[in-house]
Amino acid sequence: MQPNSVTLSSDNDDWIVVVVEDGEELQRSFKIQSHAQNWSDGQRIRLGLDSGPADMFPLSGDRPVSASQQDF
Repeated sequence: MQPNSVTLSSDNDDWIVVVVEDGEELQRSFKIQSHAQNWSDGQRIRLGLDSGPADMFPLSGDRPVSASQQDF
């Protein structure tokens, strides 16, 4: 079973948040990065994960997004 986690990715014009909880995966997309970041932060708190930002991974060949590239 996968450990609980929250990841944030960009896919063209969308921001994708993937939450894994008790082996179940939920994916939610957002048009606005700050909305995705805020929702992913809330999920990390709810799951009791460390309070750092969600892990970020690219989708569809996009480059990784680092914390320094975020526009909050």
